[in-house]
Amino acid sequence: MISPTGAYCNVPEEDKEEVLLADFPGEYSTEDEVIIKALEKLKFLYHSPTFQYYLDNKLLLEKLGKFARTANITAGRDGNFSALQNQIKSVGKTIQEFKQLEKTVLQELNEGRARVKGDKRLAYDQM
Repeated sequence: MISPTGAYCNVPEEDKEEVLLADFPGEYSTEDEVIIKALEKLKFLYHSPTFQYYLDNKLLLEKLGKFARTANITAGRDGNFSALQNQIKSVGKTIQEFKQLEKTVLQELNEGRARVKGDKRLAYDQM
């Protein structure tokens, strides 16, 4: 749920828990004290202010996408047609800037981490 480079990093935040529980069924939940403590620890380890800003903006992009999929287009003075049209015009710049933020976050996360041949990461117990 927390790993910025894990297999589930692109799953929308609102669906992540459900997808993970479906993929890894068992007698546990994210409400278990040990899971809560583990998530808190991982957030502490991963979440710099830059990373938290990235997560917030990722969530915003997901919400904008969901809004675009579900919004009815209305014309007129009080309609949303021009706002949606402006969003389409700026989408390229928005995505480009988000990708730059993502690149900055990944660089920050990779600073100080040991690497091996093939640009793979070492396990925590191999450092």
